[in-house]
Amino acid sequence: MGNRADGITITGLNEVIDIVKNMEIDDYTETMLLNECKPFTEEIKANQTVLTGSQFEGWRGSVRKIDGEKHFVISNDDFSWIFENYGTSISKHNVGYVDRAIDSKIDEVKKSMIKVIETELK
Repeated sequence: MGNRADGITITGLNEVIDIVKNMEIDDYTETMLLNECKPFTEEIKANQTVLTGSQFEGWRGSVRKIDGEKHFVISNDDFSWIFENYGTSISKHNVGYVDRAIDSKIDEVKKSMIKVIETELK
């Protein structure tokens, strides 16, 4: 069994993170907030090249504890996604599809996270 990638780091949710840092929330609410990142995984699948079956099925998004903190981790069991996302000397047709997918869903995820926070404050 080969090594798995650590996942993809998503930046741009700083406003939501700042709100949450100043709040005392329970583990359940924290998990609910992180699960609002699932549209990223779905959009990555939608933006990748067709005819990459194992790569398409390999995308996973889940809440995991890393160094005592919860994170939403997006990963893929098939290492070839890296070559498609960053390109090779031969193939450069879909470079940056992961970044495009995340950029297209960042506002939607922010709104849904803020909605969860507002619901918990009531």
